[in-house]
Amino acid sequence: MSHSVTSANSTLVLNIGDWRASSGLASLNTALAPIASAIAAPIEVERFSADMMFNVNEQEMVETFKPIDGGPLAVGWIASGETATLDLQLMADSPTAKILTALAAAQNRGRETLLISATLTNFAQGMKYVLSDGAFVRTKPMPDHGKTQAPVKYGFVFSSCTPMPIL
Repeated sequence: MSHSVTSANSTLVLNIGDWRASSGLASLNTALAPIASAIAAPIEVERFSADMMFNVNEQEMVETFKPIDGGPLAVGWIASGETATLDLQLMADSPTAKILTALAAAQNRGRETLLISATLTNFAQGMKYVLSDGAFVRTKPMPDHGKTQAPVKYGFVFSSCTPMPIL
């Protein structure tokens, strides 16, 4: 029996949290004013790139090395193996691109980061992926211009990615 592998029906929702709310710090209030409506409100990502919606890196979970004296292979679990890097590609005219561009500007003006989480619902495979405790780490400040404007890339790193079946 074959299964669908279409990406078209998948949804990605970003949540931008303000870690200062729990710490009592308020140094970013001015910098965050332009994106205040996006803080703590779910943002359903719109207008993905036609060729690549997003990609997630492979997780390197173990470090290995072979001792010089020929002993057995040494293997060790590494904490960074739980992290997930998500590279998102949006069409230049995406409403979500405007939000993320404003978020990048706010982080730069405020010289601080925001807490990002995301949920991918993959209907084709009946799975949901929860990306937790992340940060917005990379952006391209403007689209490349050719015959048309190219998709814009945004990068996030999350502490964990938890897969679960859609119930």
